[in-house]
Amino acid sequence: MPAHPTSCDNCRRSKKKCTANIAPDMSSIVCERCVRLEIPCTYDIKTHLLHIAAHANKQSGSSPALMEDGLFSSCIAPLGQEHIPLSQPLEHYLQALSTPFVDYDYENGQLEDPDLIPTAADFQVVHTDLSKRPCALSYDADKLLHKFFSLPPVLRYCVFHLFSFCIITNVHFRLTLCVVSAILSGLQDLSVSYYHRARKALIRAAEQGPTFELAQSYYFLSLFANMKGETIVSRKFLTGCLDLIVELKLDVDPDDSPWLHHLNLTPREKEERRRLFWANYWSLVRAQACSPDPITIELSCHRMKQPSNINDPYPIFASAGARQWDCQVYALIGQIKRYYSAPPASVQDLFSSKHVIALQETLINLQSCIPVEFLLLSASSQTATRDEEDRFINQIITSQGSLFVLTMGFFSAISILHRPLLFLTHLPSHQPQYLGTTHHALIVNAIHQTIEAAHRITGIAFFLASIEETLNDGVWDTRLPKEHYGLFFHQEFFSIFEAAVVYWFATCRMAPVWRVFFDLERGVAVERVRRVMMTLRFMADVVGLTNLEPLAVCVEAMVEEMEGRGVGEEGEREVGFQPKIIGDVGGEDGVGAVYDPWGFMGLLGMQVGGGVRWRGRSEDSWRLFWKLNA
Repeated sequence: MPAHPTSCDNCRRSKKKCTANIAPDMSSIVCERCVRLEIPCTYDIKTHLLHIAAHANKQSGSSPALMEDGLFSSCIAPLGQEHIPLSQPLEHYLQALSTPFVDYDYENGQLEDPDLIPTAADFQVVHTDLSKRPCALSYDADKLLHKFFSLPPVLRYCVFHLFSFCIITNVHFRLTLCVVSAILSGLQDLSVSYYHRARKALIRAAEQGPTFELAQSYYFLSLFANMKGETIVSRKFLTGCLDLIVELKLDVDPDDSPWLHHLNLTPREKEERRRLFWANYWSLVRAQACSPDPITIELSCHRMKQPSNINDPYPIFASAGARQWDCQVYALIGQIKRYYSAPPASVQDLFSSKHVIALQETLINLQSCIPVEFLLLSASSQTATRDEEDRFINQIITSQGSLFVLTMGFFSAISILHRPLLFLTHLPSHQPQYLGTTHHALIVNAIHQTIEAAHRITGIAFFLASIEETLNDGVWDTRLPKEHYGLFFHQEFFSIFEAAVVYWFATCRMAPVWRVFFDLERGVAVERVRRVMMTLRFMADVVGLTNLEPLAVCVEAMVEEMEGRGVGEEGEREVGFQPKIIGDVGGEDGVGAVYDPWGFMGLLGMQVGGGVRWRGRSEDSWRLFWKLNA
């Protein structure tokens, strides 16, 4: 009779009964017979792991049955459960160890590139992050973790590099997952390493034709580059992903795609495709709102259903109820940005052009359609009470942290729509005594709208900073559950820059005669702009978001001018965005060149302090417009 497959080496050779004793800390295993005979006791690695897994399952209260060959049944606890068995990583290792090499597909019999082979360390990075955030907004985290070792390499490491600063079945897919996981876990050096491995895998995967996993990989790499502040690189990956979405018809809902019927997609797999589309559509409309150069790809959301909640049996995806409103708000910002990309033919067009009226009607209609539970609104525009903050947190828990982006984006749309009229208040020709009743009322309304929007934007931004650790001395608000940590990524830096521009203009450029029409203490404005400056400078220098450097420089000049220091000490200086190489490795196009900064609407030709100007192709035109209408 053969020895039991879980016997030690000595008992297996002697065909004796073997009873293993595991140390409390699971650091060693010895059998009773070897102890009694006082001889060394050794187990092979597979048997050792089986005993450890069985002991861990016993401690965690589960008792999976051994199969006939001695291996545990492949029942891995889903991420959504409250308690994840301690043996889950071990069961993944066992699954990989027990898979015959002949089951793997090695093209032409060649050895795989070591950079594309998954390791236990790779898995641990992803497992650590996904265990904290089991429900993601744009991908099936549970599936990615369960299939990590069989994911395409590019997808696996793309998610990896983002998690160490997310995990997935082909090499390219698996690598992108590692990128995401690394950056989200704060492992920035590791995330860069995974990024370069993912790029290598992406080149190979792109040669094999378009796939859904390849589109996911492009998305993760775009997200990673964006989180590093490298908008030029992010834009290239986003464009690649959008091209794949159009080519694969991923902009058509899976329920209305007969060409997918042979795949027999489950509701969960269909929702994953919807989530990928909406994630990239959101990235597209946001890029159109912030980028100086619009992306020319036409992508419509009208053929795609809204994201929904899927339980299998536990929640698989994070709530995305606000996603359609995020997209509509930023699509409106993009429309306003494009309209004001050049000054109008006359000042009269600022008051009553058909396009401005249409934009105002769109904004009013959007405000009436957005559910109130998706906006973080307080009774006062300047401050929120403790009860209102508690309500905000409950809204965040219910609808996820994107409510910060939606709220700040909505008030940014109000601000940039009215800011050109606000800027008329610095012209001698547009003092109150020279204006008719209608124009006077429109300018006063623009003043109120922009200043209230600035109050609400900064109020929400400062509240976000107060409840998460990045800008709060490493301390989290105890009212916020741990699974909602990471809200820092929901801070809308272009919105707080817009608010700073309004405060600075109202304090330093507006003709004094207009200040009787609103209530804004200079000290309050200076303090808020100073806090915006500190936030942008911290994010640019410490966190490394290089695309925020031009914004930080502008706001620093605003603070100096508002405080009455430094004005006129420097000559004219134009601030632009200079991209850097990710990981100090060559290969990125455009490195060393200076580009127009990202932002909603720049400075519209205004000059801050001693001569700081915003780099932009329309800035000179706006300067000439103000000069001609002074």
